Amino acid sequence: MTFKKLLILLLALSLIMLTACKGGGQNTPSSEETQESSPVTQGETLQLLFCENDTINPYKTINKSNAEIAQLIYEPLVKINSEFEPVLALAKSVEINGNLCTVSLNDAMFSDMSQVTADDVVFSCGLAKNSQRFAYLFYEVKNVYAVDSSTVAFELTKNDPYFKNLLTFPIIKAGTDNLRDEDNMEIAPIGCGRFVLSVKDSTLLPFENYYGNKANISKIKLINAPDSESVEHFVESNATDIYFTDYSDANIYRMSGIRESVNLNNLVYIGINHNNPLLATDEMRYAISSALDKNEVATKAFYGNAVAATGFFHPAFKEIAGIQTLQTTPNEKIVIENLEKIGYNSTDTKGIRKSPYGNRLSFNLLVNRDNPSKLSLAYLISEQLKRVGIEIKINEVNSSQFSSLVSDGNFQLYIGEVKILPNMDISSLVLPGGSAAAGITSPVAESVEEQVVYSNKAYISVISGFYNGKNSIADVASALISSMPVIPVVFRSGLVFHSDDISEIGEVSYTDLFLSIDKFKFEN
Repeated sequence: MTFKKLLILLLALSLIMLTACKGGGQNTPSSEETQESSPVTQGETLQLLFCENDTINPYKTINKSNAEIAQLIYEPLVKINSEFEPVLALAKSVEINGNLCTVSLNDAMFSDMSQVTADDVVFSCGLAKNSQRFAYLFYEVKNVYAVDSSTVAFELTKNDPYFKNLLTFPIIKAGTDNLRDEDNMEIAPIGCGRFVLSVKDSTLLPFENYYGNKANISKIKLINAPDSESVEHFVESNATDIYFTDYSDANIYRMSGIRESVNLNNLVYIGINHNNPLLATDEMRYAISSALDKNEVATKAFYGNAVAATGFFHPAFKEIAGIQTLQTTPNEKIVIENLEKIGYNSTDTKGIRKSPYGNRLSFNLLVNRDNPSKLSLAYLISEQLKRVGIEIKINEVNSSQFSSLVSDGNFQLYIGEVKILPNMDISSLVLPGGSAAAGITSPVAESVEEQVVYSNKAYISVISGFYNGKNSIADVASALISSMPVIPVVFRSGLVFHSDDISEIGEVSYTDLFLSIDKFKFEN
């Protein structure tokens, strides 16, 4: 940390008044929880933000910074890298056989020097299933049990070959989720991660008995940032060395250090109401897709914080490389060919295509005006489609109105976003009955069979075959492109800023901001 940064930090701290964080009282560990027996190794020093009045318990914290700090104190069974591939962590091996997943544990120790066992994993599963942050990872888990002291079994409701990717919940020592100190203040659970917390001086110290690769960092100093105003101040004054944002609301704090993109599995798409006879045709959806300039969308609507979609899975996902073939630039020839197939062979005086009966090719596009990027996207789509003779009328509504109209099926097109699960399960968006399958299902249907309003069901059977071991993820990707139940536009990206003192931070994952902390390179 440079002298200039230290001076800025000291000045900033003198200006910030002590205030309470959202989420309750003092919940940080006492100094007794520090790995006192481990000498601090020589290395670099970092500074990160946290909230001292919110817990660092990963299953209870509501604070973004504390959740990120918890990634350094607690380890999952598996981590996900920037290409959405599983990386074994506490898990030494993961075997999936039908609907049974068996995990063998690495030889690892908690910071109190006790062994990490299968019982600790089972205990952590119970906490994860009942937490807001990790419950979604267990949607297909029927039962979890210890086979022996170093083996855990997960019984699943379906045969998911990518279930391994969901094992990203943190492992804590069983029974330490409600520890209290002598003043009856909550103590953070005991972990087995790369660092150990000492509240005595608000630092993270290296855990010398960490089972994995160690970072060249002797200490991480934690700066109390109790609210959004103080976070903004510390970030923009470069008091913190690393800051991450998922750019969900297009409102980010600016740090003058180095900026790097982080792949997110968030697909932004155009939702289709298949109850509309024209939109239900393959040709119409292909025409709309082929008219889009997705690279322009990524640059203008998302300010470069997005990647053009080549299909329904992220382009960085290697297992569909060469399979996803959607163009990222407009192809007017394909647009015209498809429109002429459904009878739109001429244009009116304003350049809008019309049918032999004089019907103009016009649709309404629903958008949440509370999201600046989505609103910008809607108008950009309107401009791009107008170039090929498709008129788009934009219906701007607030967030609650948007949700209501979409769930009721009161739209023709809408701008949507879905976070695809780490196991690449896209069912919620494209299968009848899915929580995000608006327009593919009828809002008044009483059964799954009645819910299907999309005439081409080929991709549905391919997805079913995937979970029966008959089809690959590449088959699913290809079938979704052929059927195109919705129109993929871009995958949003996150941003990580780091100080100039760190020349390289290596690989960053949306599941672990510090995935490559052992490879950090520092300026001399």
